[in-house]
Amino acid sequence: GFQSTGTQKAAQEACGLPTDYYATSHCFADATHHTCCMLGPEARAYADASGNPIGTAAARAYKHLHGHDPDPSEPLPWCTCFGSLVCSAYASKFADTGIKFIFDPSGVGASTGGMAAVDVPRNPSCEAKARTFFDVTAHATPGVDVETSLYTDGRCPLWDPKMHMVDVEDALDKHPVDFKVTGRQKSVHDERNVGRRVDEY
Repeated sequence: GFQSTGTQKAAQEACGLPTDYYATSHCFADATHHTCCMLGPEARAYADASGNPIGTAAARAYKHLHGHDPDPSEPLPWCTCFGSLVCSAYASKFADTGIKFIFDPSGVGASTGGMAAVDVPRNPSCEAKARTFFDVTAHATPGVDVETSLYTDGRCPLWDPKMHMVDVEDALDKHPVDFKVTGRQKSVHDERNVGRRVDEY
């Protein structure tokens, strides 16, 4: 069976994902699945219904790791597509979803392989700023507005990924996810609102 090693294993452990499970073998190892996202129940249901069945995948991974089904009301970890800003797009719609960290597997953009960006605001512009910093290619994902995924501008003046890099082993315990809805940003259920700029960031 599959067993991750090295920095991929460290990232999976920090995210709360199994390291010996084929369905998470791509997490933190491919060209886009770099964001450790805590998916709340609304986001999981939305993802499953929109052609990106990561809600079910997150629940199965949890059961593989812990030996029992998760509490359906609790956020669950999954590695979402950094290239399409999935986690921050969902976080802008659902208040119980947020980024735990963004892993830099190769150090291509920042020469920080094995490290992660933390304290990421709940805004697609901020995840896009990290995407530019890590030199990750933008792409589309089912259920995420294409304009958000491909053209979010990365305006996030109050958060700089290079100032928020930690060893990935420290990404979980020292930097908990902030599920609060901040500033003018609120949980929205209107697809047209996804990707709107929030000037506080």
